[in-house]
Amino acid sequence: MSNQKIKWVSISIFISLFQSSLKFYAFSVTNSSSIFTDAVESIANVLASCFALYAVYLTNIPKDSNHPYGHGKIEFFSAAFEGSLISLSGFFVLYHSILSIYHPIEIQAIQVGLKITAFSMVLNFLYGNFLIQQGKKLNSITLDSDGKHLFYDSITSLFIIIGLLLTKLIDSKLIDPVLSIILSFYLIYSGFKIFRKSVAGLMDETNLKVFGEIAIKLNDFRRNSWIDIHNMRIIQFGDKYNIDCHLTLPYYYNLEEAHDEVIKFEEAIKEITNQETEIFTHSDPCIPTCCSICLVSDCIQRKDSFINKVGWSVENLQKNQKH
Repeated sequence: MSNQKIKWVSISIFISLFQSSLKFYAFSVTNSSSIFTDAVESIANVLASCFALYAVYLTNIPKDSNHPYGHGKIEFFSAAFEGSLISLSGFFVLYHSILSIYHPIEIQAIQVGLKITAFSMVLNFLYGNFLIQQGKKLNSITLDSDGKHLFYDSITSLFIIIGLLLTKLIDSKLIDPVLSIILSFYLIYSGFKIFRKSVAGLMDETNLKVFGEIAIKLNDFRRNSWIDIHNMRIIQFGDKYNIDCHLTLPYYYNLEEAHDEVIKFEEAIKEITNQETEIFTHSDPCIPTCCSICLVSDCIQRKDSFINKVGWSVENLQKNQKH
């Protein structure tokens, strides 16, 4: 899996370097502020992809005594770095565009700029979407962020093409810098979104989508002996999950029986996540108040009648108390 990540990120670096050269050439012959915007962003692509490659390399290093949960958190740093570069390039472009309004420059060789920008747009759109899909498949925020960076770049290129065509039709020097200002705000916002997602991962913010999928499928996998699940927490380390929770079992189970149920429970979760997952399950003995939700119909120790089955959800699985 990590070898695949390294391959896709390496290709991304090559594409970014190639496009950076093309875009700066296009800027040199056109003097277009919007093309300069695109060229600056491509430099951010190169730097971000290089850091992403380093992050993927670190993620591949097995966990050790100093990093008992592995090195996967570096992927969130990589995404934060990428988001920061996108936003910083947006601020730089904003500054350059404002100067261009006060000191407008005649755009030249528009046809050259159009061809290079169109080629860049198609390439970034195709490979960006491919990286986003690979990021979902491999559960990698690094690939997802790199893909979104390229995808945002393709959107930028589309606006540039529209601006160049309008400049050619209307023959106004203001269209190009004004368009660059709009694009700079788009870059700042896009970078912030990526940065926000990475910070959420670094601070172990609950991934409600993943948690919700686990909660729904646990209801399908449940065994009658799993009386209750609570205090569940899910933390992501790169493409791996670390899950811990409390599982309530019949109090009269011996150690071997309880251990077997815990193993079955953890195997169910691993099947649900379909990712490398480390699970720590604390087994709790049931108490008399659990009888009202207990599905063990032949329990000889039952103290109260069964009332209703508790459906597991994100809300009640997270609570640190028996239901």
